[in-house]
Amino acid sequence: PPYLRVSQALPYQPPSSTSTYRSSTPIPFILPVILIVTGAALVLEIAVYNAEDNNTPSPPSPPLRRPPRPT
Repeated sequence: PPYLRVSQALPYQPPSSTSTYRSSTPIPFILPVILIVTGAALVLEIAVYNAEDNNTPSPPSPPLRRPPRPT
């Protein structure tokens, strides 16, 4: 009886786990993609911002970014 139970449980578990993994693949796959995309966007924005700050002097940057103040 114990051997039969083990033999039954072994083939029964893999397909169930595979089916759950297959059906739930899209959601976990999208989540990391979104995280990677947002992370890459943040890194790119930070890199661009740093490059802009390094290329252009700091004093002229604020007035250029805030034109509503003088008008």
